Amino acid sequence: DTLAGIMEERDKAQDSYQKTGSQPVVTFTNKQGAKNLVKNPMLVMVSELNAQALAYWRDLGLTPAGLKKINDDMLKEKKSGMGELLKGLEL
Repeated sequence: DTLAGIMEERDKAQDSYQKTGSQPVVTFTNKQGAKNLVKNPMLVMVSELNAQALAYWRDLGLTPAGLKKINDDMLKEKKSGMGELLKGLEL
């Protein structure tokens, strides 16, 4: 649900970015009236939401690096002697 929410917000921000002309920089007027070029806030939001989604994908093992980490962690699990002994017994 969390990942779906992130993706939904990202899609909304991306649609808004495209509807406003897909300009990577916009003019911002500060309190003193000076105009400056700044990164488009919608583009910044899309980038941040993509980073959040990537972190979730990685934690869930849905990226090559995330899957490798999960597999490596499973191989490193310490096996108890009693557990191995019981595993070898057939009941």
